[in-house]
Formats: sequence, structure tokens, C-alpha cells
Amino acid sequence: MMRIIVVLILVTYCSGTNTPTLWGSRVVAKASGPSDTMKYQFNGGVEASVIHGSELSRISIEAGKCVDSENRTWGSPCRVTGNDVYITMADVKAQDILLLSDAQLTRGMASTTFFVPHCKFPKPAKDGVDLNTSFPFSRFVKDMDSFNVDFAVQGAESTSNVTFSINGDDHCSWSGTQLQMNRSSFCVNLVKDVKADLRVFHGVFPKKSGVSRESFIFDGEETIIAVSIDYTQSGISPEVAECNRSATTFSFTGIIISLLMVILLWK
Repeated sequence: MMRIIVVLILVTYCSGTNTPTLWGSRVVAKASGPSDTMKYQFNGGVEASVIHGSELSRISIEAGKCVDSENRTWGSPCRVTGNDVYITMADVKAQDILLLSDAQLTRGMASTTFFVPHCKFPKPAKDGVDLNTSFPFSRFVKDMDSFNVDFAVQGAESTSNVTFSINGDDHCSWSGTQLQMNRSSFCVNLVKDVKADLRVFHGVFPKKSGVSRESFIFDGEETIIAVSIDYTQSGISPEVAECNRSATTFSFTGIIISLLMVILLWK
């Protein structure tokens, strides 16, 4: 994981690529405290849910706050300005996932924000999607003739069902590794990774004209992930720098603690 992050950082630095602006899926690497104010873009009207473990709570934006049906406040400030949605979560440890989608399903945009301290992605649960495979969760593909996005689900030998959709339209589905629905040229059989205990979709997608953004959704029987695709910007997702920064801080803190322990033992 760290090797991938370092390589992406070096590529960005050497190429002089500008950092693109996030508007969709992402990872929050902070281990505690409130999140930064996060900006999302939708096509008008948004539905929001937070997931913590097996519990799901729907939230709405009212009077500058993110609140649930029991009037519990999940964060502030939260607001909607036109197609822009701004959300701040009060405690990054209070939820595992923030799921946002267009209020009108026909418009199909969706995003998943994962709260993972120091980007230490957990192993997926049985038949759950693997976060590490699809990181970073926002891709900026301007000027690319084609681009790759990988998705994976737990269980190399599992026969569970998986679906891939774009903006709410189903394109591919699988049972086990075998393709069942094939509506696009990029639909192929899943590949078994026995060592990692995963079934992997190696998606190769063509360049599109007249499209500014899309949501690629990989839906396992237990969990879901959305990868945001931006056709108007290029560069490496800011998530990569955040993960690198968080991991470096975490490692440095660990070194300091170890040194202090050694000093105390010498006394």
C-alpha cells in the first residue's frame, strides 16, 4: 500500500501535474476529531446516509447541520448550495462510511466516503468489496484515451453475486467469477486472486466525449463502493497525498514513542 502511494506522489511531483479538486468519493485518514469540510457535487437534490458497523442512519441537512430522524447532530457546518453539497462530520470515529446519492435515481450520481484512520484499509468481510483494490476513490482522466479501474470482492471461491453500474445503469453482473450480464465491451469475467482471497474486476474503460463526470459503482452482496470519474481534470487524487501525510505522521509518532520508552528503560 505505502509503495503504491509513494510512487503516485513521485509521479505527480515529477510531472508537475496540478492537484485536481475533489467532488466525489474519497477516504478520510484522520484518526480523531472532526473532519474537514468536504465538498461534493450532484445533479440536484441529495440523499445521505451514514453507516457504522451494521447500523445505517439517514441524515438530512437542516439549519446548517447534518441531522438524523431522531434529531441527533452528526456534523456542522453542512449546507447545500445549488448542486454543491458541503458536509463536515463532527467525529471521524462515529461512522465508517458516508454514502451520498442523487435524490432522483435517474440522475444516478453517487459517492462513498470511507473513514479509515491512516488509510489502513481493513480486510473485507465475507462477500464484501475490497477498498484497497480500488484506491484512490476519485480518478481524474482528462486526456486519457482509456483508463483502468480495478474492483474486487472477498472470496476467491465464493459464488456470490456482484454488479457493476455507471450512474445507476447496470452494465455487468457476475455470479462467482462468471459474467452473467454483459451490456458493455469492458465487461469481462472476474479473476481469482487466491492468495488475497479476492475476485477482481480489471476494468478498462474508453475515453468519453461530452461527459464531465460519472459514478462507477461496484455492488457486492454485503457492501458497496463508488469510484468517482472526472473527465475534465487530470492528476492524482488528493486522497493519495492525505494518506501519505497521515501514514508519515503516524510512523513518526510511533518512532518518538519508541525512543521515549527506550530512554525511560535506561533510567
